[in-house]
Amino acid sequence: MFLLLIFLLFTTTILNCKAWTFRPGHQCYYRTVEDIVTPQLHANRRDFVATITITTIISAAVPLSVDVKRANAVEDMDPKDRFVAARKDLRDLIENYTEISSKGGDAVRSKLGTQGLKSNLFGIQKILKILIADAEDIVEYTESMNEFNAYYYQAEGAAYQSMFIEHSSAKGTPESLLKTAKTDILKMEKYMDELAVQLKF
Repeated sequence: MFLLLIFLLFTTTILNCKAWTFRPGHQCYYRTVEDIVTPQLHANRRDFVATITITTIISAAVPLSVDVKRANAVEDMDPKDRFVAARKDLRDLIENYTEISSKGGDAVRSKLGTQGLKSNLFGIQKILKILIADAEDIVEYTESMNEFNAYYYQAEGAAYQSMFIEHSSAKGTPESLLKTAKTDILKMEKYMDELAVQLKF
């Protein structure tokens, strides 16, 4: 019953709030069982809930806007520049892997570009396909690209699994999986170097 009251309180606050225009002097009100039984008991909490609701919406919208801008900026980059930047980010991940991996699998995934949009490795598969037309030998380029992609997915999978291994019946530890991810990342660099040769970088 208590959880039901909390749910009604939260839901009706959102449905009946007049503050969506963010104008000065806005007021939020709701009608719940709690209002009828004890109309004055939680007056301060009414203001608190309304404030939290609005603040949460604003704070959630800002990162989304930043991510959209970042995604658009990434898409607008020249494919060759993206390749160079991604290669640099991969090298940075390898050089600082101990520090990055100490923060967990999500930190590694962030650098791989599979979590968030900050890494230039984000969407790298699409870039590699675009650059295939510039390869010196398309067959060799394609083979190296496929190997790169295979190790990329393996590294992502190991980093992702490291976050949940302690709560599953699978064998291994977060540390062992992150070590596996690093081995795959080193292979990624090897094949990215081969791709760079094909592209004459």
